[in-house]
This record gives sequence, structure tokens and C-alpha cells, in this order.
Amino acid sequence: MKKILYLFLVIFSIQAYGQVKLGVKVSPSFVMNRIKSDSDSANVSNDGTGFRPSFGLIAEIPLSSNYAFGTGVTYISKIIKLKIDPLNSPPVSQKYIVQYVQIPITIKLFTNEISIDKKLYFQTGFNAEIQVYNENKSEGEDAIAKFAVFDLPLVFSGGAELNLGVQTILFFGITYQRGLINVSNKENFANKSFSVKNDLLGFDIGIKF
Repeated sequence: MKKILYLFLVIFSIQAYGQVKLGVKVSPSFVMNRIKSDSDSANVSNDGTGFRPSFGLIAEIPLSSNYAFGTGVTYISKIIKLKIDPLNSPPVSQKYIVQYVQIPITIKLFTNEISIDKKLYFQTGFNAEIQVYNENKSEGEDAIAKFAVFDLPLVFSGGAELNLGVQTILFFGITYQRGLINVSNKENFANKSFSVKNDLLGFDIGIKF
């Protein structure tokens, strides 16, 4: 009986593994910063939008014919642009590059075919992000002395899929990520309240096998 149960579990695992879709995705993205500051010595504000890359591996585990759990491992680079206007000094601009390894935790919903071999999809959830690198690309002392190790953006995306063959699917879409965590842990200027949250608008293109 135990051998039969073990064999059943092995067969089920192989079948489930065979249903998993793996793929690659690239997402050139616009990164925007939401700045909040209440400082005694300087006014700090957003200094523009940056264009940064994102790419990685994706995995989709089917839950039904129209639903799937979406995950993977992605590298994403974000940019933070600050305009710092001290009370008794000329304003200065600072730019930081912050890189993350991203693990999506999402649910993906598919429509039925809208035409031959074409479907629409919608995806939502969170991206668990671990910071792996940061750098001040400006001259002078770092305004942000320390960045948070984790970020957790909320994700909304949608697009279309095109079957290129029995196992190959091309997809493209648009993704919006809204940062929920203050990524600045410590600043080098006196302030009462300061936070930086990152938003992202990306254009996705990828292929699944």
C-alpha cells in the first residue's frame, strides 16, 4: 500500500512539474519616486524620472485553466533622484542606483481565447525584493546614508499572449508597481520625517516554454 501511494505521489509530481511554464522576461521601465520630507534644515523633493532595466526568469504554476500562480527570480535596477534645497545653501541634486533581486508572489488570470491562439491576461500580487547593491552617482556626501534591505511593491499588470507553437508562448504587456516601504533607513541631514517610496511603470516582453 505504501509503495502504491509513493508511486502515485511520484506520478502526480511529474505531471504537475510538466504543467509548469518557465520563461524569460525583459521589462524596460520608468522609475518614479514618492518623496515625503519634513526637515528643519532642508527641503527635499523628487528630481525627475529614471529609465532602468529589469530582466529574469519567470515560472507559472497552473491552478485551473484560467488561473496560475506566478513567481520567478528577477534582477531589477531602480533610480532615486533627490533635489535637496538647504535653508542657507544652494540646492543640490543627488542620484542613487539601487539594485534588487525580486521574487514575484502573484496570481495571474487568463481570458479564454479572444481569437485563434490569442489570450489576454491580468496579474496582481506583490514583489518581494532584496537589495543587493546601491551607489551614489553624485558628488558630495550621501544624503541617504543607508537603504532598507527589503522592499515590497504592489503589482498590477495586463497584456496579451500569443501561441507560437504547442509549447511556446510570446507575451507582452504593461506593469505598474507601487512601493509600500520606505527604502531610506538613515539620512545625513536633520529631519523630522523623511521617506522615499519607489513606483515603476514597465513594458514587458517575454517568452514561455
